[in-house]
Parts: sequence; structure tokens; C-alpha cells
Amino acid sequence: MDLYRDLRGPGAARISDAREFSVHPGGRRALFAGVMALYDGHLVARIYEIDLQSGVSKPVGDRPAAERLPRYSPDGKRFAYLADAAGSGNYQLVVGDAASGVVAATPVVPGWVEDFRWSPDGTRIAMVVAGHGADRAGADGAIATLRAEAPPASWAPRIETEIEPWRWRRAWIHECDGRRSNPVGPDDLNIWELDWLGGEALAVVASPGAGEGLWYSAGLTLVPLDGAPTRELHRPVRQIGCLAGSLEGRSLAFVEALCSDRKIIAGDLHIRDDLTGAIRSVGTHGVDVGQIAWRPDGAMIVAGQRGAETVVARLDPDSGVWDERWSSDRLSTGGYYPAIAPFGESGDCVLVGEGFFTPPEIAIIEDGRYRVIVSLDLGGSAVPPLPEAILVEWTASDGLAIDGWLIRPPGDGPHPLIMVVHGGPIWQSRPRWLGRSPYLLALSRAGYALFFPNPRGSNGKGQGFAERVLGDLCGADAEDCRSGLDLLIESGIADPDRLGVTGTSYGGMQSYHLVTVDDRFSAAVAVSPIANLHTQQALSNIPEFVELFLANALADPRLCTNRSPVTRAAAVRTPMLSICGALDRCTPPEEARQFHDALVRCGRPSTLVIYPEEGHGVHGFPAIIDFTARLSCWFDDHMPVSRPDQRGHGAML
Repeated sequence: MDLYRDLRGPGAARISDAREFSVHPGGRRALFAGVMALYDGHLVARIYEIDLQSGVSKPVGDRPAAERLPRYSPDGKRFAYLADAAGSGNYQLVVGDAASGVVAATPVVPGWVEDFRWSPDGTRIAMVVAGHGADRAGADGAIATLRAEAPPASWAPRIETEIEPWRWRRAWIHECDGRRSNPVGPDDLNIWELDWLGGEALAVVASPGAGEGLWYSAGLTLVPLDGAPTRELHRPVRQIGCLAGSLEGRSLAFVEALCSDRKIIAGDLHIRDDLTGAIRSVGTHGVDVGQIAWRPDGAMIVAGQRGAETVVARLDPDSGVWDERWSSDRLSTGGYYPAIAPFGESGDCVLVGEGFFTPPEIAIIEDGRYRVIVSLDLGGSAVPPLPEAILVEWTASDGLAIDGWLIRPPGDGPHPLIMVVHGGPIWQSRPRWLGRSPYLLALSRAGYALFFPNPRGSNGKGQGFAERVLGDLCGADAEDCRSGLDLLIESGIADPDRLGVTGTSYGGMQSYHLVTVDDRFSAAVAVSPIANLHTQQALSNIPEFVELFLANALADPRLCTNRSPVTRAAAVRTPMLSICGALDRCTPPEEARQFHDALVRCGRPSTLVIYPEEGHGVHGFPAIIDFTARLSCWFDDHMPVSRPDQRGHGAML
């Protein structure tokens, strides 16, 4: 609890984190969602406006509500955001006057607003409206939303059928002047993402059904607002997202890339010309692009990852001129991928900067220079002497270059080391603040070395590197992790007698796999894992994940069996802690239970923890405190930093 108090300051009425920035066209102020801990410890996000010169922030509006996603209109006259007044997840659109700050709720739509975009002239707002009962993306916890404001009686049965209209996502248009909202597009088109293509049409990422897994095969579709038939614009080979229509409506930019999860996408940049219909790939100097923003002069600002570097650049899509405005391998941003709020035409932007040991700070990049506006550190994160963050590079057995991050504690090695395998598999470990995952900060403070490998399948090295994981889950990528571990042992950094492994989602599956093939680990923790690809495909709300990443899983079920860690549970010698959320629709709790039950039957040490109110990952309060304590103490029990006679659980938390 002390660590949580240091990081979040419950009851201190201070912002401890920020996200979702939008800069006014004038460039002097910005809106953002600021996160604050209430007296009881629960986190709440509200919309604030910040003066970019003084760093002073003030709340927007006067209604207590959970709020998110503020955005100024292109002309700067209005702003909008999403508010959940009842705290039930029912986000609705709120529109405000930028001059006076007065806000007003818009007509309630039949569902919750997941995303929205302003029209180029600032008079209309296009919304993605998900039905009450639709699943949230895995990136948002993979929980089925409530079909009613009040939960059903405890005795009431849960009913599922083949026809569930409440799961669909529709496009709606709100007219600011008339204060009315109406649905657009056909009823048989499920909308995952949208943006304006000029003033009279929407470009949407859509599928013919509402199942969460259908996103993997979604295409790009044009939805005219005059009632004309929809038209397919692009049938991708991989997944698509990050839609960005140019302001005059002639061009549509998007990212196409191999992806593991909806809302977590970075890769190749493409532009479609609306006049010719031609789609061309645009070079980005090795950057996997995760954000696109058109500027009034026809250029675009992009942000993404190139190897260990977070990159912000201005790109002229016609000439191909690439002007790199800022890059760093020590600082990055919050979010799954680098996120910025551009303004002006030169590539200036506002962002939430952070590093492994740098708490979130509101910063601005002007003329290529990074400047801190205000730090959100509440004073509890700087505990000298700080560990050292080192980029480690090694060569896999097949000659492929691999890298990862090492957090090395002060003093001579060898150190007890915990390998943290990222999820996905399409994602990347980069310099994000350790306090975002309090258990990592607790382990680092306790004296553990932390190793974050980026094996094949990770982002930042192009699609060729990412696609090496296809058809080979827990294959060569796992060997990349093991060979990196070998290097750290040979270098005298890692103590071979005190090695641990942990990971979430696919990282949890890797944690299961690694202890079935390598008995060097003294302790392991798998969070929201996959244990059995057969049941994952049968019970998850994204069965298409298995079909995509095992390529021929349906044609050859033996591949599912061979790559399922539960089939090798008898080989495990490592004490295993399995953690999951009872509400997880993405990697259901049955996955963790299977592996735990198999270990128990084999007489192996195993503990299963199921949080009743959590989904994919553990994020809520007070579950996050319990989670941090359990995970930290598991490693302390089985591979302590100090000698047994010096140990004490309380020192870690």
C-alpha cells in the first residue's frame, strides 16, 4: 500500500498521470484526461485544460464523472469528450464551447461511445457506438459491458444465442448546431474504427459481423452520408487501423500490419488516393508507425518505434521528404505505442513523456527540442541509487539480431534476475515508466534485475521481423528469450541459481512454455495466460487469433496440441503462480485453471489466483495492490535477493 500511496497519492487531489492530449489550433493550450486517486484509492479520469506556457491545469466542466478522449474541433471553436456519469461504462458525448468553457451533454445514443472524430469543418462528430453488452477490446480489459445500468439479479441466468444485436458497433453522426444524433450506414456493417473522408463520407474499418475476433479480417469501407451504397476500398492482407483522412478529403492514410490485438497496431504506412483508388506504401525510414495526423499544408506528422527509438517525424507524402523532429531511446510516451498531439505544421507536438525511471511528465517538442512543461511525479518514485537501463543485443541461433532491455540494480553481479516477456506476440518492450506496472517497480526496488527481451515477432523492426512468429507460437521466439538469458548469465549479470520469468497474455503463455522446456527457473508467474490452444480457440472471444498465428490450426489440430503448454505440464519443476480475471473474455480463466490443475495432479507446486472483478490483466483498485504483493512475494519466497536470514516480505512493498 505504501508503494501505491507514493505513486498515486490517494486523496491528495493531484494528477498522477495524463493521456489523450488534444492541442488547440492556436498552440497555447491543450485538453487532456488527467488521472487522480480518490481518498479510497480508486482512480478516476477527468478532463483538464492546461496552459502550455505556465503548466497550470484546470478542470473542464463541473459534473463529477469518469471522462476520457477530449478533442478540439479543427477550427478550435468547440471541443468534445466522453463522459460516464453513472460509472457503469456508459460513455456518452459531451460538447463544449472553447471560448466560454460551457459544456452540454448530447442526446443519449443506444449504446456507449467508444471513439469519435470531428468533421473537417467542425460542425459534426462521427461516433463509433457499441451496443450495451458488447465486449471491450483486450487492450481495455476484454470485459463484456453491461446490457443495463443495473446488473441482473444474482439468480438470473445468462443467455447467449446466435443472434445478439447488442454486440454490434454502429456509426452515428452528431450535428452540433442542431443538437441531434442519427445512425448512418447499413445495419449489417460492424464498425471498429472510422474517420472522415471529406465532409460527405466516412472511411471505416468494418466487418460483416460483431464478433470481436472478426476484427482480424476487417476491411476498409466507404460509407457515404447521402444514403448511397457502401463501397469496399481495400481488402487487406493483414490488420488495418490508425485511419486518418486528409483535411480536403482526397487522401486516406492508414497502417497495415500483423497485429495481435484490436487498438494495438503499428506498422507500414499506406495512402489511398480517393480520385484514382490507388493505394501506395510510403517509406518511413524504418519506423513502425502507430499514429498519423494530417496537417493543413498536406503533410503529416507520424509517431512510432524504430528499434529502441521512439520517433516523431514530419512527412511529405507526395515528395517522400522525411523530417525527423525528435527521437530518443531513453524516453518514450505512455500508451501501447508512442502517442502524441501535434499542432501547427512543423511537427511540434505535446506528449506524455516517460522513461523506465522517469515518471509521466507533460512535455512539448518544439523545433525538435524536448521541453518538460510539468512533471506528474508525486515524489515517491525517485529512490537513489537508481538502477541502470541497458539495451542488450545478441544473436539468435539462426543468426537473427535480437535485443532487449536490462534493468540492472546497483552493485556487482550476479543478480537475481526476472525475465519479463511482453504480450502480443506483436508488441514491444520500450522505456515506459516502471510505475505503470507497480509490481515491476517493487521488484526493481527490492534489488532484482529485470530483463525485457524483444524476440522475433516484436514491433520496431518491420513486418519481416514481426511475421517470423507466424505459425511458430512459443517456438523460435522463446529460444530468442532463452539465448538472451544465456548471455546475461555468461556475462556475470544474472545469477543462474536465481532466475524467474513472468508475462501477461501471450507473455503468460510464454511463461508457461518456458518452464516446460527449461528447468533453470526458480519461480514463474503467468498473468492472463493461454495454456491450451484448443480451448483458447473454443472459449475465447477471439478464436481467430489462434487461426491467424498458427496459420493452419484448423487443418492440423496436432499443431494446437504441440504448442499448448498444458500438454507438457509433467515436465515442470518450477513453482508456478497463475493469475487471471474471472471476467476475461480474451484469455478466459479456464486457461489458467487448466495449467494449475495439471500441475497439482502431477504433484508440482502451483497456486491459482482468480480476481472476480478483473478482466484481461489486473488493473482495478484494490486488486492491483493485492496483485503486486502476491507477485512480489512469490519471487521473494522462491528466489530471494538477500540471504534467507535477512529476508522480510515487508521490505519489498
